[in-house]
Amino acid sequence: MYYPKAHYCRKEVGDYLNLYIFPNTVVFVCALIGFGYGIRKLVRGKKAVFPKMVTGAVGCIALGRMYQLVKMATGGRIEGEFQLGILGVLGCMMFFFSANFGLMDKIADDGSKELRKYRIAAFAAPALSLTIFLTSICFSDIILPIKILAGAATVFIMPASYFNLKHFLLPDVDLGIIKCLKSYNLLVLIFCFLSEAEMIALIYKIWDLEWLIAAAMGIVILGIVPSVKKGMDKWTS
Repeated sequence: MYYPKAHYCRKEVGDYLNLYIFPNTVVFVCALIGFGYGIRKLVRGKKAVFPKMVTGAVGCIALGRMYQLVKMATGGRIEGEFQLGILGVLGCMMFFFSANFGLMDKIADDGSKELRKYRIAAFAAPALSLTIFLTSICFSDIILPIKILAGAATVFIMPASYFNLKHFLLPDVDLGIIKCLKSYNLLVLIFCFLSEAEMIALIYKIWDLEWLIAAAMGIVILGIVPSVKKGMDKWTS
């Protein structure tokens, strides 16, 4: 699919702007607000690394969406090819994964047998993510480039969703930080599956669903950084 260029009729351009550029703008604006809030509240000064990484994740979302908006607005093509907007998705998932795996997991999970059931239960998230990809995209008649791009996004979504679900399920430890960040982990987990739902809506051009997903994603993104700040404040108070 090629996006509207100068020789396309006014109706085609208008329809396309309504169908994808506008909901994409909603997500971009929400991510930009969240990133700016994180820079002001969680990055400046001597702050912990964890909230800085979460802020970086939201920044990746904003950067990827901005690139897609600019490219589409100038008549470029983004579907079926690797471009910077995809790196925004991969980058944010890597930040979310690294923040939990590299920083919080050593606090949350001491490797004891008592916590084994939570480790196993958390595999439900990546299993669901993989199932959605296989049934809705991989084993369909969609062209191969789109399958590869969706597969790459799924590969990054799976480990991020695993640790967010794991830390949401784990009982609190003596330090209390896990309980304080449960709302954050739930929001990021929701964002992971909204990202997959958005891929499906765009691939199959289900535009009403895309609008709903964009609205939900914007609300979730707006809540991610404040949930970290609230959790960190509660933990240190």
